[in-house]
Amino acid sequence: MSAEIVPLNGAHDVTQLNCGVPEFDEWLKKTARTSEERDLARTYVIADENDVVIACRALVASSMESSALTSNNRHGLPRFIPAILLGRLAVDLEHKGLRSAFLGHACRTAVEVSGQVGARYLFADAMNEAARSWYLKKEMKAVNDSNVCYARIKDLRAEV
Repeated sequence: MSAEIVPLNGAHDVTQLNCGVPEFDEWLKKTARTSEERDLARTYVIADENDVVIACRALVASSMESSALTSNNRHGLPRFIPAILLGRLAVDLEHKGLRSAFLGHACRTAVEVSGQVGARYLFADAMNEAARSWYLKKEMKAVNDSNVCYARIKDLRAEV
């Protein structure tokens, strides 16, 4: 099976994803296409040979409050810092090996977008402690003790 990452389209079957987080599965089924149409998110997927979605993720233009960062990291920054939100990173339980590649694609996309609009961070609001630990293993940092994890676009740019 190819692990091609493509924009969500009408041919994709979004009804069968089972990522272990029912809220994410339901978001794909009920909200992803509407979010696309309303310019609220851009969703990318990996589908099998039958166009059944086995992984999805959304990117959204966003911001972070500088008060969430340590004083060293927020010095000289405005109250709201331009950022890109990685939302709904979900991979079917039978295809968990695709998670790292999907995160890498999101990072490369964030770097590309930041070349066109200002964005200092890529951040994700981890759904639970397991997701938070996974993001931290992928060299993201946690905002204080929260489930919000982030990477500086500058650092991502150096890696891609």
